[in-house]
Amino acid sequence: GDRGCFRSSFGELNDNAKGGTRRRCQSFWTLLAIKRPTKAECHTKPAMENIVVAVRFRPLNDRELKDNATTDNWKLDGGTATYSPSPSLPGQSFTFDQVYDPSTTTQQLYDGAASSIVASAVNGFNGTVFAYGQTSSGKTFTMRGSEANPGIIPMAIQQVFDNMDPERQYLFRVAYMEIYNEIV
Repeated sequence: GDRGCFRSSFGELNDNAKGGTRRRCQSFWTLLAIKRPTKAECHTKPAMENIVVAVRFRPLNDRELKDNATTDNWKLDGGTATYSPSPSLPGQSFTFDQVYDPSTTTQQLYDGAASSIVASAVNGFNGTVFAYGQTSSGKTFTMRGSEANPGIIPMAIQQVFDNMDPERQYLFRVAYMEIYNEIV
């Protein structure tokens, strides 16, 4: 597949999830699109977009385990996720900048995909982490987490305060928006 992005691989992946095997594949991944500052932004030249696309596959939940659901039709290898509706059919591959398997902790995801965005924000650059996925794909858990397992947002807040220079003045503007059933 082509480099994962909203216009190519992600659209194909989303279309594939809407196919006949929707029940088996729709809920297993969350897409994170991350805008990082570019070298141009760091040197005050005209900026270009620098978007990293990461996909996190979540473990099966209790209901899915009870229903004997499986993720066997997905194979993850490096930055590639391959979907095959059955072992006898060829798979369709989707390439992303980063692919995280179900055993990945939110801390590992944060360290690999989001911490550099927060570090850049502390240095004065804009950054965005955007989570997208079907219902029950793990978006809210990935972003908010729980008290025992914090998500990207609490980790980012902690990192901001841990890395502030006490000799410097900061102004941070943060927005958190959740769209559920087309309601903001």
